[in-house]
Amino acid sequence: MKSNRNTKVKRNKKPLIFQINILFHRYIFTEGTVGYMTFKNIYHIMEKWKSGATVLYFFERQIKRVLFDCQECGDCALFEVAYLCPMSKCAKFQRNGPCGGTKNGMCEADDTKRCVWSLVYERLSPGDDMYILLKDYVPPVDCSLSKTSSWANFFLGRDHISKKIAMSKGEK
Repeated sequence: MKSNRNTKVKRNKKPLIFQINILFHRYIFTEGTVGYMTFKNIYHIMEKWKSGATVLYFFERQIKRVLFDCQECGDCALFEVAYLCPMSKCAKFQRNGPCGGTKNGMCEADDTKRCVWSLVYERLSPGDDMYILLKDYVPPVDCSLSKTSSWANFFLGRDHISKKIAMSKGEK
């Protein structure tokens, strides 16, 4: 019996967009990096210059709308849910886990859509990234931040992630 050495074992690889988002997050949204310090300073300056903040928000919206179908909640949880927006992909806007009503990975409220949490699981399971789901509770969206820049909210300490960072450092 001949063996075919050219046969490849198919592995579930993480999508390229997911890998790019991880790198972007690592260099821009991780405390202590040059990107983090640069953007934090930019957003502090833009907070005082409203037309500049509007321009930044315009570009953020365009990028996030194309990549994530962003709904502009202003309290982004993309990093915590494998860069899949639960606000746009979940009929119930579940940010902290599945509702329990899926059937064969399909949404119970809209059976034409895959459950976002099934997609999150599939995206994280090929590697050792499942810990992301267990690491922290993702709180409900802060509705007071709706239609505002989630990037500005992050760098200016208004969203749930920046508040978690501050609490872990003992700040208020």
